[in-house]
Amino acid sequence: MAELGDRKPQQNNDSFKKHQWKKGQSGNPKGRPKKAFSITSLAKEMLDEQADYISPHALPQDKTWRQMIARAWLKKCAEGDISAIRELNERLEGRASQIISGANGEPIILKVVYEKIRL
Repeated sequence: MAELGDRKPQQNNDSFKKHQWKKGQSGNPKGRPKKAFSITSLAKEMLDEQADYISPHALPQDKTWRQMIARAWLKKCAEGDISAIRELNERLEGRASQIISGANGEPIILKVVYEKIRL
C-alpha cells in the first residue's frame, strides 16, 4: 500500500500537461487583490486630523484626535484607573516576562512522540 504523499503526478498524461503553466506565465496574473477599507485603516488615517469634537471639558480646539485620545487616557491614569495604568505601562515598558517552571522551580521537560499513521 502506498504511503500518504508518495504519489507523484503523472507527467506524461496529456490532461496534466494541458493545465500546467506555460514557460514565463504567471500563476497570478492580476496580482494580489487590493484590500478593502477597514475601520482600522480609516481610524489610522483620522488620528492625525484636526478633531472636530467639542469637549464638554473645554479642551483647546486645535488638537488632533491622537492628542485628545492620549489626554483622555492619561486623565484615566491620573484618576487611578488600574487597567488604564497597566495598559500604559505595558505600552511604554513592554509586557513583563513570565517565567514558566515546574515544581520547586525545576525546568519543565516535554516529551514529543511522533507516530506514523497508516491510512
